Order: sequence, then structure tokens, then C-alpha cells
Amino acid sequence: RGGGGGLLSSFRAGGAGGPGAGGSSAGAGPGLSHDVDQPLTVLVSGDAAGVVTLSAYGFFPVGCVDLSGAFSPGVGAGDELVAYGNPTVCNVSLTSDLSVLTVTLRSRIEDRSAASTEDASPLFRYHVTTVNTGLLWERRWELSEVALHFGIIGELLEHMSATLQRMEQRWNEAQRGMRTKFEALRKVLSTHDRVPAPRGELLMLLLTGVPSDALAQWFGSELSPQKVIRLHRALDAACVAIDVLYTEHFHVALEGLLYRLA
Repeated sequence: RGGGGGLLSSFRAGGAGGPGAGGSSAGAGPGLSHDVDQPLTVLVSGDAAGVVTLSAYGFFPVGCVDLSGAFSPGVGAGDELVAYGNPTVCNVSLTSDLSVLTVTLRSRIEDRSAASTEDASPLFRYHVTTVNTGLLWERRWELSEVALHFGIIGELLEHMSATLQRMEQRWNEAQRGMRTKFEALRKVLSTHDRVPAPRGELLMLLLTGVPSDALAQWFGSELSPQKVIRLHRALDAACVAIDVLYTEHFHVALEGLLYRLA
């Protein structure tokens, strides 16, 4: 209402019963079971451009009506040519059986031929139109099924994204100790007037088999057997946690996603 709002209209999805006024089912997510208490809720909204959008359960678009051309130039008083501004949706409503959409539009009257004063009050023209939307009722089962699948797919994707973030966070926490060790190696290399590049230093050790003085000092101070055991435990615990997150969350959501898409 009032420049873009909407009204909820729903029906009871009963197999033998006819359409009736249903609740908006706020706070209770719709499931995929089509019983007599399962309403299909359609959110109708309009904007300042004269476009009305219909969305099943408020998130899945099922219809769009463009009423931007509802007002055409006409002849006003004194045979003056009158033009109208872009229409704005003021109010929308949908009958309980989803068969008739009623839209109230407002457009500012603009007189192109007569000079208007700056302090003149603006004049508006209102227009009420109806649109036959009976196809929504005829295809209510298909729309409900697709919309509910769409909603569940969105939830599964969000869950998978959140699980990936938790996996990344867990691995970054486990690597924190190793990053600290390499930062200490950079400082040791700088004190020995060597390039502070741990990767290159370790590569030279791999090629020659002989550690430099800086690398030997780093091994003795930062990689004692006890510290290596702690690093191993941290990385091993992170791998186990990531494996659990994948098996119990990501993989399960992925299977559900493939099922919905199929």
C-alpha cells in the first residue's frame, strides 16, 4: 500500500475444496506437503514505475504486470493538450481465489500548453484497473511446488556457503601457529643478512641438504620436538573438524540440492 506496498492473498490448497481466504502463514515456513491446511501465499507489490509484481510466498516471482502506459495524453478544458506523468502504484489487491488483480494508479497532470505558476498545487489523476490472473489459480499446484523447491534450494545454498566459511575459519585457526613460525624465520633471515624468503631458504635446504646458519638457528629455537608435536596436533584436529563439517553438513546439503534440482 501507499507507493509500492502489497496485500497478501492466499487460498487453501485442498484437493476437493474450492478457493477460500487463508492466512498469510507468517512465521511458519511452508512445506512440500499439499494438505488442506497448506495455503499458497502470493505477495503483490507495485512500484513508482507502474509495474506490479506477484511473488509466491513472497520470494518466487510468478507474474509481472507493466501498467506504465495506463495514462495517455488527452484533451483537457478549453481544448488544451494535457499530458500525464509516469503512473505510480498506490494500492494493489488480489482476490482470495487469485483470479482478479485490482490496481490503483496515480499520475500527475501536466499541462503542456498553458503556463502554470510555480506555487500552483499539483493535480493528480487516479485510475483503477483490473487484471485477470485466473491462471494463478489454475496452476496453483505447479506454482506452489516450484516455489517451495526454489525456497529450499536457497536455504541449502546458504547452508553450504556458511559451512565453507566455517571450514575456512577452522583451517586458518590451525595454520596460525605455522604462520607464526614462518614470521620468526623471516626475522632470523633478516638478522643474518639473507633474503627474508622462507620458501627459497627451504628450497635451498632441499637441493643441497645443508641448512644455512639462519635456518639452523630457526630449527633449534622454533621447531623443537614439543613444538612440532603441538603443530601436528593442531593441524590434525583441524583436518578432522573439516572432514566432519563436510560429511555432516556440506555433503548432506549437496545431496539435497541435487535432489531438488532434479
